[in-house]
Amino acid sequence: MKFARTFSIQPKFPSASVIEIETDIQPGLFFFTLIGLADASIRESRSRILSAIKNSGFQSPKSRLQKITALLRPAGIKKYGSIHDLAIAVSYLLTQERWETAARSLLVRRVCFLGELTLEGKIVTCFGLEQAIATAIRDGFDIVFYPKGTEINFTEVAHRKSVQLTPVQSLSECLETISNGIPDHEPESQNGSEHDDVPDTYLPKHIADGLILALGGGHHILLFGEPGTGKTFCTSQAGHLLPKLTSEEIYERCLLGLNQDPCRPIRKPHPNSSFASILGNVATPGEILQSHKGLLIMNEFSEFDRRTLETLREPLEERVVNLSRTQGSTLIPCDFILIATTNLCRCGYYRSQTKKCTCSQADLHKYMGKLSGPILDRFEIRINTNIKQPQSAHVRVSLNEIKEKVLLISRTQHSETKQLTGVSSFFKNLPDHIFWENLRANDEAKAILDQVLSKNNTNQRIRKHLWSLAKSHSDVRGSVSIERADVVNALRYRLEDPKDPL
Repeated sequence: MKFARTFSIQPKFPSASVIEIETDIQPGLFFFTLIGLADASIRESRSRILSAIKNSGFQSPKSRLQKITALLRPAGIKKYGSIHDLAIAVSYLLTQERWETAARSLLVRRVCFLGELTLEGKIVTCFGLEQAIATAIRDGFDIVFYPKGTEINFTEVAHRKSVQLTPVQSLSECLETISNGIPDHEPESQNGSEHDDVPDTYLPKHIADGLILALGGGHHILLFGEPGTGKTFCTSQAGHLLPKLTSEEIYERCLLGLNQDPCRPIRKPHPNSSFASILGNVATPGEILQSHKGLLIMNEFSEFDRRTLETLREPLEERVVNLSRTQGSTLIPCDFILIATTNLCRCGYYRSQTKKCTCSQADLHKYMGKLSGPILDRFEIRINTNIKQPQSAHVRVSLNEIKEKVLLISRTQHSETKQLTGVSSFFKNLPDHIFWENLRANDEAKAILDQVLSKNNTNQRIRKHLWSLAKSHSDVRGSVSIERADVVNALRYRLEDPKDPL
C-alpha cells in the first residue's frame, strides 16, 4: 500500500482531540515531512521515529527511494508533545507491503496508538497519556495501544464501554500484535481500598457532626469564630475522612486532563492567591478545577479578594465553570466540597468571651463586608466555634468513627441517585423535579420546616438546602424518611450567620 491511516489523541485542557494521521508514500529522493500545524516537538519526532524503525529490525526508511508525507489532521488544531510517535511510526510501516494485511484489518476497527518512542524502538509513557486514553474510551475506539507499565485506574469504565486496552512494550511488539491478531487483555486496576489508615485523632463533637454531614452529603461548610477554637485543625483532618475516588470519577478527571490519583484531591489555596490561579483559564486549570471531585479548603476565607469570592457563586451552585475568553466560551464541570474558615474581624476577637476586640466599626464592616449574602447562601452548614457548647458537646469523636458515618451517608446517597438517574452523586445534586419527587418526610417534619421558612421568607435555594441537609442527617440514623429531629438539626446548622453570630 502507498497510503495508511492511524489515530492518536492530542491532550489538552479541558478537552483532548482525536488526531487522524495519514501517511502517503511517493517515489523519489528520501524526504520525510510532517504537516498539519505540528510544532517543534513533533517535528523533532522524525529523527526518533526513523531510528526506532531501524533499531526495531525493520528496513530503514532512509534506504528507500521514497518521499514520506505524514498529515496530522484536523489541520487547524495545534499538535505538540511526543504522544503521536507511535501512531506516526505505525502509519508509515503499514504502507509497506509486508504489513498490507494488517493495514486492511485496521480499516475495519478503530484503533488508537499512544506513546513516545525511544531510539531503540521502546514505547514509553509521556505527558497527557492518561487523558488521551480516557478520551479514546469516550470516543468509542475499539482498541487502544499504550506503553506497558502505565497505571490505569479506570479500567472498569473501559470494560463497560467495550474498549480493549492493550499495553505494548516496543514498536516491533505492536506490529506483531496487529499482524497476529489482538488478544483480549484487561490491565489490572490500581485502585486501592477506601479504608486507609486514619490517624488516632479526635475532633470536638459539634464540629465533627458538621463535617460528617458536609463530607457525606456533599454540603459546603463554613466555620467561624475566634483564633484557637479548632477551625484550621479540624479542616486539616478532613482529607482523612474521604473515600477513594471511584473508577468513574477518576475517568471523569482524566478527561479534563487532571491527575488519576485514586485519592480525592485536596486543594488549599493561600489567601494571597491571584484571581487567575483560583479560577484558571482556557489553557490551565485553577484551584477550583483541580479540586474537582474533592475538597477545596479556604482558610482565612475573608482574607481572599472579594472578586475571587464572588467567582465561587456559579461553581458552588451549578457545579460548572463558564470560562469566556476571546477564543470562545468553555463550560467545564467543577464539582467539589468547599470547607471555609474565617475569623469575625481582623484581630479575630469580635464578640469573643475571652478577649476584647480592638477593631473599629469601619474595620468590622470592611472585613465582613467581603462575605456577601449570595456567598453565605451557598453554605448549607455554618458552625460558630465561639459558642460555649453544652457539657454533652464537649465529647470528642475519633476520626475513625467520623469516617464510618461519612462513608455511610455517601454510599446511601450515591446508591439512591444511581438508581434514579444512572449517575452516582449526592442527593442534593439531583435535578429539582427528581429531588422533590423522591424526598420522603413525615408530616411533622414538613410542618416544622414550612413554619420556619414562611416566617423567614426564604427562597427556593434555601428550601432545597435545608431539605437536603435534613436528608443527610436522616441517612446517618439509617432512616428511610426525614423526621422532626433531622429538620431541627438542619435548621440549627443553616440559620447561624457569621455577620450576626448567636
